Amino acid sequence: MRGGLDLDESIQTARWLAEDGADFIHLSLWDASRNTNKRPEEHALNLFRSALNEEVRLVAAGNIWTRADAEAALARGASAVAIGQAAIANLDWVARVSDPGREVRRPPLTIAELRERGLNPTFCGKYAKLEGVRRGLASLRRASKLARAAAQLAWLARPWPLA
Repeated sequence: MRGGLDLDESIQTARWLAEDGADFIHLSLWDASRNTNKRPEEHALNLFRSALNEEVRLVAAGNIWTRADAEAALARGASAVAIGQAAIANLDWVARVSDPGREVRRPPLTIAELRERGLNPTFCGKYAKLEGVRRGLASLRRASKLARAAAQLAWLARPWPLA
C-alpha cells in the first residue's frame, strides 16, 4: 500500500458512495494493467465491479497510453477510462489510438512542449521533477539488490546536519 486507504477499505467506501447515489467511481490504479498487491490473483476492476451495482459506472485510470491499454481496462469491467499523462503528451490521443499506423508519444516532454500545451509554469516545473524522479526510480529498480542495498547504506551513512 502506497498510502491512503487499504484495498478493502476502498471497496467499502465505494459501496457507501454507491448507496448514497454516486453515479460513478473513479479508480486511480497507478497501473491499470496490473493486479492488486494485496490479492495478486485479482484485479481491482473485477473486485470493484463485483462489489457494486451494475448501474454504478467505473472509470479506470493508471498508465493507460494505448488503445490496447484502454480496451483491456474496459474488458476488466471499466465503463470508461481516464487518461492523464497520455492526454498531456498527445493532444490528439483519440486520433492516434484510432489509427493503427500512429503511435502515442510518451514522456519526457520538454518544459517548452508543456508550455505550448497551455500548462502553467508551476505545473511544468513539478511535472519535469516528477518525470526525473520516475526515471531515477526506474533505474534503481533495474539495479541489482546488492547495488540498491549499497546505495541505501551510503545514503544512511551520509553526514546529517545538526542545526
